[in-house]
Amino acid sequence: MSFSIIAPVLSGKGGTETVISKVLSSSRIKDNKIKTTLFLAGGTYSAEWLNNIAADSLINIKTKNKLLKLLKYIHYLLHTDDDLLLVLSTKLIVLAYWIKKIFRRKYIITSWIHFSLNDEPEVHTKDLHYADAHLAISSGIKRQLLALGISQNIIYTIYNPVTPNKQVISQSKQTKFVFIGRILFNGQKNLKELIDGLALLPNKNWQIKMIGTGPDFQKCQDYIAEEYPDLKKSFIWVGWVEDPWAYVDEANLLLLTSKFEGFPMVMLEALSRGLPCLSSDCPTGPDDIIQTGINGALYQLGNLSDFTDKVKYLLTDVHFDPIKVKKTIVNFYDQSYEMNFLKVLDEVKTDNGEK
Repeated sequence: MSFSIIAPVLSGKGGTETVISKVLSSSRIKDNKIKTTLFLAGGTYSAEWLNNIAADSLINIKTKNKLLKLLKYIHYLLHTDDDLLLVLSTKLIVLAYWIKKIFRRKYIITSWIHFSLNDEPEVHTKDLHYADAHLAISSGIKRQLLALGISQNIIYTIYNPVTPNKQVISQSKQTKFVFIGRILFNGQKNLKELIDGLALLPNKNWQIKMIGTGPDFQKCQDYIAEEYPDLKKSFIWVGWVEDPWAYVDEANLLLLTSKFEGFPMVMLEALSRGLPCLSSDCPTGPDDIIQTGINGALYQLGNLSDFTDKVKYLLTDVHFDPIKVKKTIVNFYDQSYEMNFLKVLDEVKTDNGEK
């Protein structure tokens, strides 16, 4: 078998790049002598992560000329002998479809979208119908695909992998929270809700580390200063760091108030370190991960009262054992993921007929 991962422009520092690196570095793929290619149709802003790519072939389109990018992609589609194309962009799916149709190519076009389908402007849902099969990284994305009228027979739920971690984040005797991600006030990360929810907690003796950066960094700080000046010292703004978990030695909860996710990798990273999570019940991702009262809880998005109730429940009514928390995501750890990934690729190939 052979497959290529075909991606649009990537930042080089996101969760998608981490997943791609893990897949292409899989010892099981090497042991099964599967030929792999990474085709970056839009290039990457930071190329450091490519040093860890273990693909048989790496094609990084660095030009900014759109026509030249298009021609290089068409050339690849016309000459590749891959069995499967795992495509991370709806625009790239459509072009692969027409080249396949016109020139009678045999590759199997498989969508592998790493975002919520209904919330990202770059995801054109109507174009997903041009794919032969779909890898869904969460049950929520599978539901979105079904809602588009795509047959469940060609949807394969794959999730995302996380590496087991030796770090153990112990429960803090003082109340300490953590947020890791893009600093977006009203956008995807919905930090206004996080701030408002924490402000409603009856016990004000808490602290939260805000790790990350984004366009609303100053806006969030200004909002706290204006609306909740007594809480200014409770928010510790760390900014962007290479290894955010090196800044967390003890904490009680990771908090996420996202309006939407693809599959929240930061939750898996937290749980792999024994840190429980409180997340919004946004449509895709968290419900695959959270086991209420065992590794965290979900609250109703937009419901501040439910947010505060769940915080109090997790802090006072539940005793978390970090080792047990780690074990709740055993099915997402690399070894299990690699086995499932190869099994799914075999199913996709078989279901679409041998080349």
